[in-house]
Amino acid sequence: MSGTPPVGQRKPAIPIIKKGDPDDPRRLENTGDDETPVSPPDTSRLSSGWNQPCFRTGVPIAKQPVQFKILIFERTQIILQKPGETSENLHERLRDQATNSMSATREPTRIITPSWLTVDASKILKIKDAVLISTSTCVHEFPARIFVGIRKEGFQETLKDGRHQYSLYDLGRELTSEEKNALYDAMRAD
Repeated sequence: MSGTPPVGQRKPAIPIIKKGDPDDPRRLENTGDDETPVSPPDTSRLSSGWNQPCFRTGVPIAKQPVQFKILIFERTQIILQKPGETSENLHERLRDQATNSMSATREPTRIITPSWLTVDASKILKIKDAVLISTSTCVHEFPARIFVGIRKEGFQETLKDGRHQYSLYDLGRELTSEEKNALYDAMRAD
């Protein structure tokens, strides 16, 4: 019985911290009697961010890389202008189709498309770094998808095959019909 101390002489699983012990690195105040075991606070019931390891230990943890949803588009659009139709009439005729194809990005999304058509949406939406990406190279070519999200540094990249890759982040909310109409009008370059 040389390796195991007799019962009652084992070290406790949780160290006993005596009140006022100057060697305790945590310097937690013991509110009970002098023999009450003290352990770190339970943060499991706090709101989501507070139970992260960086708050429990005080040491920041490495951030996980952003996981992007990837959408790939090919050039299959056609211009829908009728013979003799003015650009203004075409623009109005396609308004519903364009605004119905427009959506706010609600998760990190990587869009690969032959299109270079982007519009700064920050002034219209009053959201810093908001941008509109169309999968068509022309506002009047359909079918197309139109995405509105937040751009960060390096959001646009030209791939070796000439296509463009855009990285968008959560806009933070949905678009109103008024905003969609204003963005559609902003896409039109006169």
